[in-house]
Amino acid sequence: MKIQSIFYAFLILSFFFLACSENEDIDTPKTDDGIQERIATVVSPQNQDIFKDLGLNINSGTNPPNIAGHYRIKNKTLQATTQSGGNQAGHVFPDAGIRFFDQVSENVKIQGVRLIGEELTANNAIITGSGNNFSVFAKGTARNGSNAAVFDIIISGTKDGNNLRNLKIAYINTNNSSGGNTFVPQGTAQLVTDGGSVSEAIESISEVLESGPVDDDIDEPSGDEGVYVAGYQRSRVTNLNIATIWKDGVITTLDSEGKSGIATGITYMGEDMIIPGHLRSTVTSTDAEAVYWKNEELIKLDNNGQASEALAVFVEGNDLYFAGTVNNKAAIWKNGTVQELPTRGTRSEAMGIFVDNGTVYAVGREVVSGRFVGVLWRDGEPTYLSEGSRNVHLYGVGVLNGSVYVSGAENHPDTGPADANRLYARFWKDGEAEWLMEGPRLSYSRAVKIHDGHVFLIFDEVADGFGNNNLYVMKDGEQQQIFSGKPAQAAAIEVKGNDVYVAGYISYEAAYVKNGTEVMLPKSEPRIDYGQTGAYGIYVK
Repeated sequence: MKIQSIFYAFLILSFFFLACSENEDIDTPKTDDGIQERIATVVSPQNQDIFKDLGLNINSGTNPPNIAGHYRIKNKTLQATTQSGGNQAGHVFPDAGIRFFDQVSENVKIQGVRLIGEELTANNAIITGSGNNFSVFAKGTARNGSNAAVFDIIISGTKDGNNLRNLKIAYINTNNSSGGNTFVPQGTAQLVTDGGSVSEAIESISEVLESGPVDDDIDEPSGDEGVYVAGYQRSRVTNLNIATIWKDGVITTLDSEGKSGIATGITYMGEDMIIPGHLRSTVTSTDAEAVYWKNEELIKLDNNGQASEALAVFVEGNDLYFAGTVNNKAAIWKNGTVQELPTRGTRSEAMGIFVDNGTVYAVGREVVSGRFVGVLWRDGEPTYLSEGSRNVHLYGVGVLNGSVYVSGAENHPDTGPADANRLYARFWKDGEAEWLMEGPRLSYSRAVKIHDGHVFLIFDEVADGFGNNNLYVMKDGEQQQIFSGKPAQAAAIEVKGNDVYVAGYISYEAAYVKNGTEVMLPKSEPRIDYGQTGAYGIYVK
């Protein structure tokens, strides 16, 4: 009996130790090798090597710090890139925000604003590290408005109390099929850092959006005084355009009666600010209504009850002129009275206007037999600057010492049959045409400026296959490149003293270039779509 009791006691102890052994096996953390296998399914070993070559340090280990929280990344600086064009090492971006949450064992989730694009989400990230050092591996979706791209991402840093420091963020675009031209090209890898700053804990990453523009490539406004820019923003909430002016970088949205509105230019008449434009029920509706704003007060132009647009403005003395369209026909307004311009085509539009000692010059285009024909109207009388065999678009006009200068774009004869999309910048002096760019890159010249006895033209050209453009100013026949390396457009020019200002967009956002330096213009709210702001006019007091 005693031996039997001892046997049962031994049996119970055996089960006890076996159970303890099994529990110890269950509680043992995963090996580093096991985590590495998971990481390889998130960020490929090849991309990990690319990131290391850029200068990223990876913190291994199975005991990382708890990094859950919201953080502001200041002085976000590009340290390295595999892209030859675009932003290069040393470029400083606006503040970004990052949120780590749902951190359990090696799993964590990520949200970001301005980290890569406007928004970033990664729901199946993996964290490694030991002590206060960590690395997070993620496959995330970045969004810019309606565009999206997939990135492999590694974020390394150090937990410092409630904050983060030594942040390095490496990413590579692995799928840009829905990204358009709003991200770095597919296959491009970049490494950004916190620039030596501490990334402080904040209540919410939404605080970052209150500090300025959303675009990942925006610089702060220059602080120039007396610079007024007109254009538009597209609201993601209403899906309507918002007619907008920027006064020294400060936004004012113009009254559009709840409709979609665009400001197409800006000038002054005495002390009054004059801004032409048009309203529509929706962005794409055909019920356009020509308007202008006088000191931000909305005024509707006579349109004979037809669809209309005001596309350009000019002031001479006490007379106020606009150029545009009424009922799909070119038209001008003088002091509010509309005059339709003669045309041979099925439709036409006047896109530029200049007045010289009471003589009114307007330029534009008409459609004849399916082709665009360039037209110059002098006091309403048309002169055709093309014969109709190739598409021609005229945008700007100016007069100096009796000579008439016109800017535009035309199909080059070497491109074969006329193609509306194969256009090259051209200008005309007294009807004689010269190429500004002869290809093979597409180019456009959209404005002429007469200033202090000099003739200025602006034009832009496609620079490469990544959507980047070069911007140029030509003064009295001498060309100078003023910008390159990003998607950009030159839409308007202003000259003040020795300073030359060119407005349009950079990286698909409203901006201007002053003497070769880009100035990005902010958005009025975070919900303005990426790639949906632009500038069409600029004036310097």
